[in-house]
Amino acid sequence: MGQTSPRSNMNSNSNKQTVSTESETIEVDLREPLLAAALAWLCPGAGHLYQRRYRKGALFMICILGTFFFGLILGNGHVVYASWRPNDYRWQAIPQLGMGLPAFPAVIQNLKVRDGGDPYMVTAWRFPRGHRKAFQIMSSEERERYAEDMKKNEFMAKPLMDGFMAPPDGELSTNDADVLAMWTAETQHGFELGTLYTVVAGLLNILAIYDAFAGPVLPSEDEKKNKEDESDESSSGNS
Repeated sequence: MGQTSPRSNMNSNSNKQTVSTESETIEVDLREPLLAAALAWLCPGAGHLYQRRYRKGALFMICILGTFFFGLILGNGHVVYASWRPNDYRWQAIPQLGMGLPAFPAVIQNLKVRDGGDPYMVTAWRFPRGHRKAFQIMSSEERERYAEDMKKNEFMAKPLMDGFMAPPDGELSTNDADVLAMWTAETQHGFELGTLYTVVAGLLNILAIYDAFAGPVLPSEDEKKNKEDESDESSSGNS
């Protein structure tokens, strides 16, 4: 008698997924899969909580959000931003946006600053290009003095502003110092590591979104049999 492969079917009326093998049957109530997927994108784990898959939802929420915010902390809140301009084609924002709402401030900040506006949630002010302390962070006293000097000299350049999840202010260069270079220098390796962590978190959440939409995927009987055969061969080889 031959092996039977897993059978997966979706009941369109109840939105329940049933995965059956010879040894086990798993039934998962996906409720409204599209709504669950949308919730999973808005916040990691939320779609699974909606489906009453509480353990998996809590696991995704803790692990994926933890990975994302750890990366954000490593990069001083600068590693997640949206930008598409010369010398700053931030392709990493695409997988980062897989996080949904936690990464969405990057889109809002991009819309705010791309036409010359100041970012929301300014975290620091920097001396502009051409200043002897160019791109360094101003202290509160230095900012007050600079503001007074700007009142006396209307031709002085505005300070550069760091915004939470906002693109680096000012023009960027591949050869000269700029705000992006200062972000990298100030965090040492934290900027690159933070970018990696947030990208990985976004990609992981895309997998979680698929799981909320389509349900769990079990290995086929052929895959199980191959693994068992490999294990038996390894055991016999060791003996």
